[in-house]
Amino acid sequence: DNTIKYRPFINLPNGLNIFIVAAKNNEFINNYTNSRISRPTSSIYFFSNENVPDKKTFPFLVNNIPAVKNDYIYEQGELASDSSKKTIQYYYDDAGKPQSAPLSMVNPFVNENDRLVVPRRFDYTFINTTITEATFDLKDGSGSLVKSISLKQAQPIKKATLDFSDKVKHSNASDIFSLQVSGNNNFSETNNITFSDSLYSKSNWAIITIKPRVSNSDFNILTDDGFLKWEDDPGAGMAEFPAVFLVPVKSRYANYRFLNDIGLSLDLKPDSPIAPYLLKTGNDSPQLLITKVPVSLSKYYFLVGDKVDGDPKKINYKYFPNPLSYLLNQDATNRIYVDVRVPQSDLFPVVPINQTN
Repeated sequence: DNTIKYRPFINLPNGLNIFIVAAKNNEFINNYTNSRISRPTSSIYFFSNENVPDKKTFPFLVNNIPAVKNDYIYEQGELASDSSKKTIQYYYDDAGKPQSAPLSMVNPFVNENDRLVVPRRFDYTFINTTITEATFDLKDGSGSLVKSISLKQAQPIKKATLDFSDKVKHSNASDIFSLQVSGNNNFSETNNITFSDSLYSKSNWAIITIKPRVSNSDFNILTDDGFLKWEDDPGAGMAEFPAVFLVPVKSRYANYRFLNDIGLSLDLKPDSPIAPYLLKTGNDSPQLLITKVPVSLSKYYFLVGDKVDGDPKKINYKYFPNPLSYLLNQDATNRIYVDVRVPQSDLFPVVPINQTN
């Protein structure tokens, strides 16, 4: 049928791991993409077209979003799957209480279950600082114990260095282990990990491994007769194009905190068009304002609407300014926010200097 096909120059065995390193040019990706800031290990992301550790849904290479966990301290923006299998993200209200909001998009996203790669010797940090006794059990894919490490001390254990190099001989990010951590005060946590001394680096964002053929044939990159797999997409007007895998990354979910550019107190009147969206930040001096709920940092605008003469059919839309810097901060209520400096204006009036709050 005169179809052009391509065959690899050399034979690619089915079990061949083709490693791709996604390196960071800088640390900004950690600011504007969704991920936990405080984590027990400095593991980096691991994506594969094989079903490790979770079964993949074509064309996404990400693992399942973790189910909601009790007695777990969620960070703002952290994703979880609720009892109805809907994806939710957490945030904190003005009183510091955790709240959740459903995602409008149904696509799977990169999540904490994708953070797998560590070197064979790494540090484990306790976010819970009351732990004085801890046991670290490393188990292989069959559930057999590989090595157990126990610690006990009078003072709370903040960080423990774990060395598995004597028991894990291969560190090529091909085998999945589980690290089960238990401690006093009913502490328990289990994480999947894979080891790679050569590929792990804090300057790397992710390790991607692709096999020519895998258990789910949708993720194969070769056809049964050894040619590169191409896809048909008549709806897109393209007869053929190379198979594409996706790694969707969600934007950071952060509050905007507004402060006057010359240090004056910002005013927030009840009839202001921005009043439905902002709160005063306690008893700060000068007075600052913060959004009631977080916003997506990848959204290029923050649009607010105000009724014209009280008519709901007539809306006067205004744009909030965007931050110049995406340096992340965290306040006492666990809200993660970025600062936005604003000049005095009709949208952001200031409190008269002779007026007391």
